[in-house]
Amino acid sequence: MRTHLANTHNIRENSVAKDQVKRQSTLELYHRSRASLGKEQYLKLNRALALALALDMRPLSMVQGIGFRHFCKILNPLYQVPCSSTMKTNILALFEEAKKELIELVAGRNVAITTDLWSSTVSKRGYITITAHFLLDWKYVTRVLATRPLDGSHTAKHIAETLKEIQEEFKIHKLIAMTTDNAKNMENAGCEMNIIHVFCFSHTLQLSVQAGVSHAPIKRALAAARSLVGHFNHSILSTGALKEKQKSIELDDEPGTPKSLIQSVATRWNSDYKMAIRLIELRVSVLAVLYDNKVTKPGMRATLDLENNQWKILEQFGEVMKPFAIATEKLTSESSPTLSQVFIVIKMLITTACKPSDTDECPEIKKMKDCIRKDLTTRYKLDTDGTPKNVKIPALVASFLDPRYTLEI
Repeated sequence: MRTHLANTHNIRENSVAKDQVKRQSTLELYHRSRASLGKEQYLKLNRALALALALDMRPLSMVQGIGFRHFCKILNPLYQVPCSSTMKTNILALFEEAKKELIELVAGRNVAITTDLWSSTVSKRGYITITAHFLLDWKYVTRVLATRPLDGSHTAKHIAETLKEIQEEFKIHKLIAMTTDNAKNMENAGCEMNIIHVFCFSHTLQLSVQAGVSHAPIKRALAAARSLVGHFNHSILSTGALKEKQKSIELDDEPGTPKSLIQSVATRWNSDYKMAIRLIELRVSVLAVLYDNKVTKPGMRATLDLENNQWKILEQFGEVMKPFAIATEKLTSESSPTLSQVFIVIKMLITTACKPSDTDECPEIKKMKDCIRKDLTTRYKLDTDGTPKNVKIPALVASFLDPRYTLEI
């Protein structure tokens, strides 16, 4: 990059780095900057920059970048960008201020939390993140309390102790409920906390869908689709040809931007859904590339092309999964509480999306629907028509109290 800038654009690092920016403020420049801007304005700019780094989750090293310092110099020649150590101090100060405000905000309020365990591929450590949910002037508020390392065995006792430490740290005296995934250690941690424990709807729905997707013919069709998409994603020639085929096949007077295939992720069933509907959408273009001998060799084509029945399975799979994808999106919103919607949505999925239909050409799809319906009724303890057997479940009580769904229930 440096060679290109120097040879093509006649821009040399020294011309920017030495004359216009420096990697670290000298004491002389520090005092000159504060004197020129005024101490109050200088500290205000430092605070704004620290806030920008925090909100956008940018690394501290950003302030040492040649391009960033040059940009700041053009914006305000009087402002000398601080070093990363100064920015770290500013960010920690902002954190303490925000933490103090949050402690005052939750004081005396009923607070529910959501928590999840995850691991970092960079640090190779396990972490726990806790988010608080509460009402402020009858408005729903959600705030991330903490993300902490969780070393050692992730036992229920260890998780509960960590949650209690954070509860005490933020002086939450009225912790009323906790939402987690369906892992047994999280369920037991909820018992250790002695509070209402609710399983995450999205995670539960994913488990139920996976029960249907694990049906052998569905599993094989999705595996074949992943292999086909993977071929295109790893072949520059095929990807380029796919874009050209889309342009040539486009029937509209004003062709749109060519689309790319979507690869699924093993841990997210809705990525299978997105992969399937995009593959069906681009089926004509994909087959045109596969059967173009200049792009795809016959031997490779025989390996990649899906069987007719598999194309039918993918097409109907996308149609059946659409309501599940919408339900997942709607009930994972952070803008409003969604607990009261759980049983309404579950009943609709069981009685509508999972109901056998005359349009189900593939028996494999009927089997998938049946597997999902049985798994949902088992996990949520429902009758075959989607009616809950236990009327004291918090989600069902919330539905009764929600005026939007009184008539539905």
